[in-house]
Amino acid sequence: MGGHDDDGGDHTMTISLRELLDSMGDKEASVSVALVALTGSAMGRTFRLTSPVNVIGRSDQAEIQIDEEGVSRRHAQIMRMGDKWVLTDLNSTNGTVCNGNRLTGAVELREGDRIRVAQTVLRFETTDEMAEQMRAKLYDLATRDPLTGAYNRRFLNERLTSEWAWSIRHGRPCAAVAVDIDYFKRINDTWGHPAGDFVLKETVTVMKRTIRTEDLLARVGGEEFVVFCRATDIDQAVIVAERLRIGVEKHKFVWQQDTIPVTISAGVASSTSPGVSSPQTLLSVADVHLYHAKELGRNRVESE
Repeated sequence: MGGHDDDGGDHTMTISLRELLDSMGDKEASVSVALVALTGSAMGRTFRLTSPVNVIGRSDQAEIQIDEEGVSRRHAQIMRMGDKWVLTDLNSTNGTVCNGNRLTGAVELREGDRIRVAQTVLRFETTDEMAEQMRAKLYDLATRDPLTGAYNRRFLNERLTSEWAWSIRHGRPCAAVAVDIDYFKRINDTWGHPAGDFVLKETVTVMKRTIRTEDLLARVGGEEFVVFCRATDIDQAVIVAERLRIGVEKHKFVWQQDTIPVTISAGVASSTSPGVSSPQTLLSVADVHLYHAKELGRNRVESE
């Protein structure tokens, strides 16, 4: 994604480990057994083992859902046997690895054991509520833009890889909407950078209300965003983009008793668009259409 207007609202937020601990409060810890995703599309997530049998796989019914290329629908399972937890492979296509060894039978899991399914590595451990909350906060700090709460560019790139594979595997299109706030530099120059920050946060709030829960909203630059839409063709994505545009245009951005006029421009591309052959070209083509929207007067949506 390229820059369009000067950025005036990207102030980095830092937080110390002490502040994280203080934010947890003094809560009674509830210990449980869990898998923690160290790598892959689920990185940072904690999966508590709350059932006697916990299936790992791509299936919607899997207790530990890993929707990633190379993971079978029912890939492996962890079963409670008395006070032990036992891991077995479920005849998966690519196999299950535990501590570097491919499974050929059942293996008892011990604290710290690492399970690999495709690109995802899961660590078996006992955990408590405080540890989970801290892990979740650290994960948010690593994957979300601190100002707006939208996902950051790094998370978008990681998700695009797995979502692209999902689209190919299921024969379904996907789409990207590149969004830019119009005349953002003018907003900063007229009302100041705090007002610019306010506009960025409010714009994200409006867009979050508009998109589906399965869609992904990321901030990729100063006033630039991307909405990734799973199982969405070009016509449906244009409708999404128009809803975003209208939603922002109609929203009242009131800053210190002043109403700031805010509009957005958007460019739309799908996995079936000309020139699109990878997740990276999907974003590039959407960005090209965004430039066209701005050249044609802004506050509009352009696509193929």
